[in-house]
Amino acid sequence: MIVQKIEINFQTKDASTMLVKSLQNLGFAILNNHSINPLLIEEVHTGWQAFFAASIDEKNQYQCNKKTLDGYFPFGIEKTSYGKTQDFKEFFYFYAWGICPENLREKTLLLHHELLDLGNKLLQIIDDSLPEKIKDRLSVPLRKMTTNTQRAVLRILHYPPIPTNKEGVSRAIEHEDLTLISIVNPIVGSGLQVKDHGGNWHCIPAGINRLVINIGDMLELCSKKFYQATTHRVLNPGGEEANYSRYSNAFFLNPNDEIVLDKEKTAGDLLQTHINKKLENYYDKFN
Repeated sequence: MIVQKIEINFQTKDASTMLVKSLQNLGFAILNNHSINPLLIEEVHTGWQAFFAASIDEKNQYQCNKKTLDGYFPFGIEKTSYGKTQDFKEFFYFYAWGICPENLREKTLLLHHELLDLGNKLLQIIDDSLPEKIKDRLSVPLRKMTTNTQRAVLRILHYPPIPTNKEGVSRAIEHEDLTLISIVNPIVGSGLQVKDHGGNWHCIPAGINRLVINIGDMLELCSKKFYQATTHRVLNPGGEEANYSRYSNAFFLNPNDEIVLDKEKTAGDLLQTHINKKLENYYDKFN
């Protein structure tokens, strides 16, 4: 049976209840009328759109730091979920402390802060929904896992037009995110699909004010699968739309390194393992 997805007006009194119900029944939630200023999203998008349109030499001035993974990732670097081919995209990992073009830092940092604030509110709602036996197993409450976190990262993505001679190209094959929760903003272009608990794929339309809330591997781990990680993908467009770029932002709310998620597994250990695997298996074209 396909469960109908709904968009949640985050300013209504029953928004928290609807959020939890959607996350539990579907595995994801869609928010509108939230706390993030759409004008800020638009400003940040416009700035980064210009960055991605710059020459490769200009962009490579900010190429990713292999130790911290902040910065610019060129085309053909990443293979999502250990895919056989690289995803057809370029992107920038922005941390509050990380590298960034100076003309983009102020607005991008403000957006990062607003997403972090919203993410913490969402974590509190999710924490409140947990059964007591699950809460008792947490090393600390979910909301406290991200207190003053330096690991939260905003991923700014550009998917270019699909070349006619590029067989086997995929914008992003199906995968889950390592984080506690991710907040995805599909700004321009279709293709984002999210899988529900019944195995059905849901198309998510683009929208400057639309946010998709996904459960990550870390939340699945520490909640003992009470909340399950969300599988999602980005399909290639067909027809005329294949000639246009797609732009999206994804905010990953990662906990502090010392947070114990399961037995002796800390968030820092999982993130470092994740980074090592990316360096070994994904990012095979770094200079």
